[in-house]
Amino acid sequence: MPSAIRIPQLELTGIEEQLDVNPLEVEVVNTAVLTTVYSFVVPAGAMGTDRLLEVGMIGDYQNGALGGQGVTLRVSLGAVTLYEDTSPNLAIGQGNTRRAALMRMQLSNRDVTNAQIGGGYFIIGEDGVAARGFGTLADLATADRTGSEYVTIQSAVDTTVAQTVTVRFAHNNASVNISFRKQLGWAKIVRVS
Repeated sequence: MPSAIRIPQLELTGIEEQLDVNPLEVEVVNTAVLTTVYSFVVPAGAMGTDRLLEVGMIGDYQNGALGGQGVTLRVSLGAVTLYEDTSPNLAIGQGNTRRAALMRMQLSNRDVTNAQIGGGYFIIGEDGVAARGFGTLADLATADRTGSEYVTIQSAVDTTVAQTVTVRFAHNNASVNISFRKQLGWAKIVRVS
């Protein structure tokens, strides 16, 4: 009989360290003002010179208003905005169901503790009904969704001191019929060498 194959698990070897998991729901509704939906303080020195910081968010969105809508996303580390952009107002069509939303950003020091490079993505999915949950498996070429497949970011933040990661979200138009809910946010450190 062949011997068992052993597959190393990152979470068991100390290569990956979960810093925060936040399942507190935060809803942004009836406002066009940037609203903090997730924040976490990265401990001083946690990124070192050989580690990757990953910040993620899972949520959902509904445009129950008439006409297409847009959103703004801002991700900051300390006082520095790593990424911010606004989608076109017509990007997200009106629909009666909630859409899945996902954000994932990674940031790594570049062999020093005050120069970073990274990237990630933010997507609000297609309007449609899943058999269970939010979102639908739809043609990715359809226009009735918004987000970026991948973005790059650069910064010069001193990570030898504690820094707060903040994710903010805004609707382009205030309406009681437009809602974004952050369902889960997380932060983790991954050793990259």
